[in-house]
Amino acid sequence: MLRLLTLRVVLNGRDIYECREGHPLIIPCKTPSTRFRITNGFHASKEILVKDKPAIYFYEIECGIDNIQLLTGLILTALFLCIFIFTGIRLFMIAANLPLIIMFFIVFIRKRSFIRVHLVKSAGQLN
Repeated sequence: MLRLLTLRVVLNGRDIYECREGHPLIIPCKTPSTRFRITNGFHASKEILVKDKPAIYFYEIECGIDNIQLLTGLILTALFLCIFIFTGIRLFMIAANLPLIIMFFIVFIRKRSFIRVHLVKSAGQLN
């Protein structure tokens, strides 16, 4: 599997847990006011504060570009560049740069909203 984007959960500013795509991550929260954020080293989500009574919370992590979109953009760029080299039609050179420009815009210009965290549901109170 292609692993170009590694997301990590930083709990209370010191504990780090790695997120794996398609696998749930279970994090024990001992205190009622737990703070966490998701980061990939360059981008970070907004800090989430869990201050309710201890319960089970399910969060969904959404990223601006996932690994499949990144790989698709690189393949399209290489394909259009090869077509441009063999045919000389400048339209293919413009098309080869479009995926790179779009990814550049998403990664660097929309930096604050690159990683988003959504509360899916709360499974009720624990004892």
